Amino acid sequence: MATSRSPFILVLALAGTAACSLLIPFNPEGLPCGTVEACLPGYACVDGLCRASTTPQDPCSFCRADERCKPDKSGCERKTCANTPCPVGETCQETGGVPLCVPRTAPAAGSPCAVDADCDSTTTTRVCARGQRPRLMPDGGTSFGICLYRCLSTGGCSDNNTMTCTDFRSGLDAGTGKACIGSDTLVSCKVDTDCTALSPDFTCAQFAHPRLGLVQACDLAVPGGAQLGEACGTAVPAVAVPSGPALDGGVGDAGISDGGALDAGPAPLVRCARGTCVGTRDGGTACAPSCLLGGCAAPDGCRAVEAVLGGVNIRPSACVESTDCAPCRADFSCGGDAPHCSELRDGGFSCLMSCTGPPDGGSPVCPPGYECLSLTGGLRCVPELPATCP
Repeated sequence: MATSRSPFILVLALAGTAACSLLIPFNPEGLPCGTVEACLPGYACVDGLCRASTTPQDPCSFCRADERCKPDKSGCERKTCANTPCPVGETCQETGGVPLCVPRTAPAAGSPCAVDADCDSTTTTRVCARGQRPRLMPDGGTSFGICLYRCLSTGGCSDNNTMTCTDFRSGLDAGTGKACIGSDTLVSCKVDTDCTALSPDFTCAQFAHPRLGLVQACDLAVPGGAQLGEACGTAVPAVAVPSGPALDGGVGDAGISDGGALDAGPAPLVRCARGTCVGTRDGGTACAPSCLLGGCAAPDGCRAVEAVLGGVNIRPSACVESTDCAPCRADFSCGGDAPHCSELRDGGFSCLMSCTGPPDGGSPVCPPGYECLSLTGGLRCVPELPATCP
């Protein structure tokens, strides 16, 4: 009996050995890959085939059209309106289970506008805040504004309980604004990283109106705009800043560009894709990145800069070289943090920032540690005594 089973056992053993031998020469090199098939660890998909690679494979490289990469980059997840961020002026709607960002219609908060009357001609609680990214209007034209609702003096909102009066603050709280928004209207921000966490295409964009102040919210970057560090204008900082809305019911720029603190003059306006357009000490301009304290590379520091947007003198924060109180001979000797070469009362000249008024009027103010003084050329922020400019 034992002898008769030996050949059978030998056959099984050989079969098992053969089966193992079939697995040993398996090589992932050259296997097909694409939108569904992924390569094994240590291999990358190149031209539809798996190739050996020392570069870690992106776990999100094969996300389908109905999926998105998880925020922690650990893989893919199904797209829903809950995890699909929309740019300013759009809202998410699911059609057939697919989330889509669709334009808002006036006078809803965030809808595109050119003048205040586009938001609601019967009330002053809705205004057209100026931005930098062009938006498509219902008539097929483009504009740079969005409709926003003003907060009441009591701190509430007039329309209904679905909106909340929200404070918007820049990175250094140097520029503030207030607006009534719904939970899905705007995502407030201080720096770009607040927005790139939602989408790599987003930036911390700026909007302004004399009755709102500075509003910073996550939005798409300006298409075709200058990149960080690139030039964005040609002229010296504007001295006069409009203090009220234009006669057409919109926001008057009075010749001042939307690109930052610069009057573009006869040259074509170049907006920044991200950041703020500021003057540099060599008389040029550059797009400076938004920042928080400690987030800049030397010699730049995180400082409040002076910019003009929608006829409003705003104070966003950006990484710039300090020129505050630096001696000067002309505006082009100063930078974005103190763009005005001003004559002091002792006869010297120093780079200073201009004073700015709060939304809806009021006395011009300066950052803490500074006082607003009337000097030749306008109102300027001067260090409080005993500290003075050199």
